[in-house]
This record gives sequence, C-alpha cells and structure tokens, in this order.
Amino acid sequence: MKIEKATQVFITGAASGIGRATAIAMARLGARLFITDINRPGLEGTTALIHKEGGEVAGARAFDISDHSAVKTFADEVHAKFRPMDVIVNNAGVALFALIENMTHAHWEKVIRVNLWGPIHGMECFCAR
Repeated sequence: MKIEKATQVFITGAASGIGRATAIAMARLGARLFITDINRPGLEGTTALIHKEGGEVAGARAFDISDHSAVKTFADEVHAKFRPMDVIVNNAGVALFALIENMTHAHWEKVIRVNLWGPIHGMECFCAR
C-alpha cells in the first residue's frame, strides 16, 4: 500500500520510540493520523511535533490499550466522523527487564494485557467494521 494524502492510519504507542517515529513518518507522507498511548504528555508532544511540520492528527487520545472499553469508545468516535482505517499499527507494548524468579503474577498479567489483548482490541475495534 502506498501512503498518500488522507490515508487513514491508527497507531498505538505513539508517545515515544518506534510509535512516535512511525507517526511522524506517516504524517510526512501525508497520512491522516489517529494516535494513542497511555502517556498523555508524550502523546501531546507527538501531536505537537506533527502539527508543527504541517501533518494531520485527526484524533489523539491517551488511554490504556489493554482497556477494551476505552479502545471501543475511541474507535466508535473516530468511525462516527471518518471512514475506516487504511492502516493499523499495533505498536504499544511493555517489556519486563527482570529475572523470572523476581517476576510476580501481576507482572505477567500486565505483559499479556498490553502485548496480547492490546493488539486484539485494536484489530477488533478498528478493523471489524
């Protein structure tokens, strides 16, 4: 797929790192962006950078991608105003830098919620239309 003006792109984890770089690159190609991250200040920073360069962020919302109702609410609002996404980038993720013997059950649950359920929520809410 060629990214061009008005190609609609949904990106999770857009507040920093690969997600931010992807959002900036897509904006430079003319994409209309819908971005999210749990880190509100970082997400606002990404949005500001894109706007400063003349890019389009049509929707930005800070929430936890592992929260299905938050993803669905954002998707419903986006789909009420815009056509379906052309590209979905399920980038948000967490990593634990710990020895297994130091990890708790709660650590494992967080990794599974964000790294497995997060992409499922993104696909379910933004693809299944």
